[in-house]
Amino acid sequence: MRLRILHVLDCPNVGILTERLGHLLAGRQDVEILSEVVASEAAAAAAGMTGSVTLLVDGADPFAAREPVASLSCRLHRDEDGRLDRAPSLAQLHRAFEAPRPSGWC
Repeated sequence: MRLRILHVLDCPNVGILTERLGHLLAGRQDVEILSEVVASEAAAAAAGMTGSVTLLVDGADPFAAREPVASLSCRLHRDEDGRLDRAPSLAQLHRAFEAPRPSGWC
């Protein structure tokens, strides 16, 4: 599995996401994690970033809105209880990693 963390420079949400990923992925050898700073709207559009922080799992954003819009703005996620959070919850990340991949996924 390949994870890409897309974010703006000095985004505080990166640390939260990285910590949660560390808890879930500790000891796994089949995961590659890349962290990329995105500096322009054009680069955000090209990379698939819809706010900082965006996590791509094997090239797709499992938390994307129905009609995602490229953005450098701060991205918030709703947890299982509908509360806003700065990164997907542990449970949401776990489901995203365990979900079957649709055909055609990278």
